[in-house]
Amino acid sequence: MSSSHSLNFILGTLFLEIIKREQEEKNQESTYTIKSTDQAALEEFDLKSALFKSMHKNKSAKKNPANYRLYHALIEALIEDENAMDKEVAV
Repeated sequence: MSSSHSLNFILGTLFLEIIKREQEEKNQESTYTIKSTDQAALEEFDLKSALFKSMHKNKSAKKNPANYRLYHALIEALIEDENAMDKEVAV
C-alpha cells in the first residue's frame, strides 16, 4: 500500500470514528422521555398559561376583586411551575 493510500485509509477511519462518536452522543442526549406525570404537569401548566393570557387580554382582573386575587394566584402558580421545570431540567 502506498503512503497516500495509507494516509487516506487512516483519515477515513478517523472520520468514521468521529461520526460514530457524534451519533452516540446524540443518542445519549435523546434518551430522555417524558413520564406520564411530567406530561400531566405540562398540560396543567399549559391550561394555567392559557387562562392567564385570557385574563390578561380581556383585563378581567381589573373588573372584580375575586378575579384580581385569582389573577395574582395564577401568576404565582405559573412562576412556581416554571421554577420547578427549570430545576428538573438542570438536574
